[in-house]
Amino acid sequence: MKNFLVIALVAFGVFIVTSCDEQTPTDNDVNPTSTKSMLKGSPAESGIVVRYQGSAVVFWSDAKSGLVVGIGAQDFSGAICGAAESDILNVQDVVSPSNEDGGRIIEKVTGNNVSVSVWEIGDYPNDLCSFFSNEPIATGNVKFQYNDNDLLANGENNINSYSLHVVGNVMGSDGQNYNLNAFNHGVWYDGDFSTLKVLKRTIQLTPKGN
Repeated sequence: MKNFLVIALVAFGVFIVTSCDEQTPTDNDVNPTSTKSMLKGSPAESGIVVRYQGSAVVFWSDAKSGLVVGIGAQDFSGAICGAAESDILNVQDVVSPSNEDGGRIIEKVTGNNVSVSVWEIGDYPNDLCSFFSNEPIATGNVKFQYNDNDLLANGENNINSYSLHVVGNVMGSDGQNYNLNAFNHGVWYDGDFSTLKVLKRTIQLTPKGN
């Protein structure tokens, strides 16, 4: 079974495309015969946990540092604008059965060896396919985490929050090793994207040893 999810926040510097496949459950699942398990608690607090694997590409810019980061594929331009494969990530969804919050999905996506590329901001984001076909100034593999407290943003009287974080070592095109630390966090209200506020969006590329 394959599901496709697209979250586009291009005006705010974030674009996420995800395709997901259910996987065989691990020994850590509460119910070893299913990817779904019930959380313990009262009926109002209970939920269904769904674990699976999927692929994703994510990118955003940081005007202060003058950098753009692309996460999730070695051939980033091909993944965005063609048929190139993207990295496999681990996904956990907690699906609330409550009618009051519209069946909220709390999602966490992680990866420990995820492809990353960094570009100078240039004319981003005018022509993304052309932009990402340029040679990046640094590449490598990093730890990635995405958290969203209401994936479909259909909860009422709710502050929706997302955060993305990547950290790790990358190699510059100049032969220098760098520490990469990139973070993106925003909130909006009641699923209304016009209220979106980007609280923090940074890309730090620091030469190792400095």
